[in-house]
Amino acid sequence: MGSNGYLNTFETAFLDAKNTWEKVIVADDGTTHTTYYGLPIDDLHVMAIAKDIDGVGGTLAFASPSLTATVNGKVKAYAGYMVFDRDDIPKLIDEGTLSSVVQHELGHILGIGSLW
Repeated sequence: MGSNGYLNTFETAFLDAKNTWEKVIVADDGTTHTTYYGLPIDDLHVMAIAKDIDGVGGTLAFASPSLTATVNGKVKAYAGYMVFDRDDIPKLIDEGTLSSVVQHELGHILGIGSLW
């Protein structure tokens, strides 16, 4: 699969994950953050890259919030990053598990296992 195929597959996986988490997190805190490279963020900005981590198997990906704010007394991530092991991407796509991995990593950006 060429890089355009990967991009399309990742876009679908990210939209699937976004839609899943939007069913869980149904309230909007009404806050727009504007401190991230001067761009407005409402509600979350996610960056993702593929790089060499540890080869096939092992760590498929990792993620973390990179910017947080306290809103109504609670810490909220408004930016984060995901890193995918480039050697695992073909297998994730072939097995149809990429969306599940993106959804899992998005949970870390939102704070599960990283902020609380």
